[in-house]
Amino acid sequence: VTRAGKEEFTVEREGKMAYVREAGGVSVNVGCEENGALTISVSLPPKYKSGVTGLLGNYNGDASDDDAKFADNVPSTSLFTKSAPATPAGWSANYQPTAEDLKLARTVCANAGFSASADLEYCAEDVALTGDPVWAKILKAAESEG
Repeated sequence: VTRAGKEEFTVEREGKMAYVREAGGVSVNVGCEENGALTISVSLPPKYKSGVTGLLGNYNGDASDDDAKFADNVPSTSLFTKSAPATPAGWSANYQPTAEDLKLARTVCANAGFSASADLEYCAEDVALTGDPVWAKILKAAESEG
């Protein structure tokens, strides 16, 4: 995907794996297991050492403090108002977006170019779960690649 003639990220798909690589060295690999579970790995270049916070920790080499500041770092660009749990113990894999979140996410996905009902719903679920409208663009780029 390019913007203003500059490549921002690439999306590649191979079998049940998807690879997203950002021009600055960040990469995210997502795979689907036979049982439907997702495996996700994120790699950051050294320039991010001790400079990140959130679900994946702070990248300082000390796993014991990875959840210390999560509650204070909800993305300000989120589409939705969510209260972040203070620690991983409060996180839930069973979070379901509200009907209002899904309605807004469908609009974001439609604006990104999704029109087929099933594709629009898949996109809307991802956007609503993350609260990040960028996922609509990433999913559309992946669809175009594959």
